[in-house]
Amino acid sequence: MKVERLLYHKEDLEEAMNNDPVKYLEKQLLDRNLVSEQELQNLQKAIMAEIDEIIEYARQSEYPEEHEALENVFIGGE
Repeated sequence: MKVERLLYHKEDLEEAMNNDPVKYLEKQLLDRNLVSEQELQNLQKAIMAEIDEIIEYARQSEYPEEHEALENVFIGGE
């Protein structure tokens, strides 16, 4: 994903990326020897593979009927 395409100020985006809670958790896990770098890389690959699979499923799925388009979008939706 190209972060330049997002509608944020560059400084705000950099600050958010520096305060990324996922990166913080990864560092804590590594610092405490709870996981290895290889385990984190394997987990990231597995997550990306699952995301790619879901995206491909969505792309190959048919568009919903007009009356179904907003079903289950909101809590309590029909």
